[in-house]
Amino acid sequence: MGFSFRSIRFKLLRAFGLLFLVTMLSSAGAMYFLNASEEVSVLMSDLDRVEQYTLNLLTKDKDFFAKEAINETFYTSDGQSPLRDEHRGIVGEVFLELEILKVRLEDQDPVLHEAVSQLQNEVVKYDSLYNTIIGNMLKRGFMEVGVEGEMRAAAHLLEEAFDGTTFEKDLLTLRRYEKDFMLRHQQQYATNFEALITDMEGRLQRRSGFRDAMAPLVAYRDAFRELASLQTQLGLLDQSGLKGQLNEETSMIEDRIFGLSMDASALQARQLATIRSNLWLSIALCLVISLVFSIWESRRIAGPINSLKRGVEEVMESGFRTKLEINQNSKIDEVKALVGSFTELVGQIQEQLQIIENSNEELTAQNEQLKAIASELEESNGVKDKFFSIIAHDLKGPIATLSSFLNLLIKYQDGLSKEETANMAQDISRSLNNLSELLENLLEWSRSQMGTLEFNPVAVDIYGLLERNKELYRIRAREKGITLKLESEMGVSAKADYNMVDFVVRNLLGNAIKFTMAGGQIWLRAEQIDGIVQVSVEDNGVGITPEDQDKLFKADQYLTTRGTKNEKGTGLGLLLCQEFIGRHGGKIWLESTPSKGTTFFFTLEPSLQLA
Repeated sequence: MGFSFRSIRFKLLRAFGLLFLVTMLSSAGAMYFLNASEEVSVLMSDLDRVEQYTLNLLTKDKDFFAKEAINETFYTSDGQSPLRDEHRGIVGEVFLELEILKVRLEDQDPVLHEAVSQLQNEVVKYDSLYNTIIGNMLKRGFMEVGVEGEMRAAAHLLEEAFDGTTFEKDLLTLRRYEKDFMLRHQQQYATNFEALITDMEGRLQRRSGFRDAMAPLVAYRDAFRELASLQTQLGLLDQSGLKGQLNEETSMIEDRIFGLSMDASALQARQLATIRSNLWLSIALCLVISLVFSIWESRRIAGPINSLKRGVEEVMESGFRTKLEINQNSKIDEVKALVGSFTELVGQIQEQLQIIENSNEELTAQNEQLKAIASELEESNGVKDKFFSIIAHDLKGPIATLSSFLNLLIKYQDGLSKEETANMAQDISRSLNNLSELLENLLEWSRSQMGTLEFNPVAVDIYGLLERNKELYRIRAREKGITLKLESEMGVSAKADYNMVDFVVRNLLGNAIKFTMAGGQIWLRAEQIDGIVQVSVEDNGVGITPEDQDKLFKADQYLTTRGTKNEKGTGLGLLLCQEFIGRHGGKIWLESTPSKGTTFFFTLEPSLQLA
């Protein structure tokens, strides 16, 4: 198509020419004002860096006092610390940035220049206090290092010297006063320490048999006095002394930075206000010119284009089932060409839509099949993983019990009477029988998982099931000095899968034994309440904190805790219990108070007769 004054190309070229001219004028004005504002931007950038470095310094130093004050490696390495190295580097950066800022502000703004100088002085004072505190910390020491190490060494010598004597109790009281003073920083404990150790010195001088203990006692006293003096000077615990001064200096620096930032912002606002007013004036002029020309040109172009747009929208709203109808008498050459192209395109789209609709149903059916297969695979893998995890958990207890009996027989075979040997053999036999029965149940349950998890509810004697598990765990409980009690009426039965419920009871009972101290008690109960069979396992063990209670029965929360004798669990047992009880349509929950005990409950559907 040749060039034509009726074409959109000519109209766009004309509009582009005017727009180019306006843009050049606007760009020239913007460059002028950009150069004028560059110094303001550089100043604010420098201030931002100073603020960032300074606040980072304060943050790193807070981390230093929180971590290194109780880090023995810090003291044994003569104060070597990555946080201390970072402090030195950041202080250097702060001083460098402040010097650069002072040079920029020297002629630009004397008030800000003085504020930066004051901030620099505050940073110098802060760094000096920081280094003084570290010096006193290293002198004070920690654990076996420094003055604290000397005090501990003297205390150990006194413990050996006073062992089994009347002075042993006095030494324990001295150590308690020492620790109370270090923890609470109350002068009364230091006064009590001085009074008692002075009394001990007098008594030791009158006892000829303890003359050798006088030297370590004096060393212990002198080390405590020096340590108490250093602790008071540092003030790390109650934020007094040097640490209090450092905190005040920190607040002073933060206030200086805030004030400096506010003053700089005010300066920037004043300078930018002048630049902004001039820039807006030039922009407004360019916009007026562009707006007037755009309205005039758009009216000449928009009419035919809008007509084409409405025609295309009608075709789209009909789902491409109608033809494109538009006035062919347009005065714009490109619009005439577009009408023909859109008509041909609509026909092609209609053909493709028909093909897509025909294949959509087939794709939808295939997608549903794939989703079903993926769901089955995911469920199968989950069951398999859980099964392998619980085998070791369930077999560990009985095997450990059997191992204990065999070790006793081997160790005391010559010292045991026939009656004791016979009783122990009976216990071993019962343990083997219980273990064999447990293995059979696990193997039977594992075979049911080879396909999908089978659920075979029958009438289950809950009392008998509890009695069996009580016997199964009797030896394990006796080893920890725990009493197992069954408080259930005979005849309580439920409609349930025996293996699943048996697993749940074993898991809850095993956990109760694990988290109950020696001499504790565990109660197994079963009763029918409002037409529902409720089974509970209660212990008076260590209990569960509210935070850990919230993590139980959640697949995305892995929680495993050592027992009272450091027993280890898999962390999956309660999740499987929840899954099994859920298959029965029942509920499982717990009530627990830390240091008092825990009770786990679950419910089952009752059965009118036993299998």
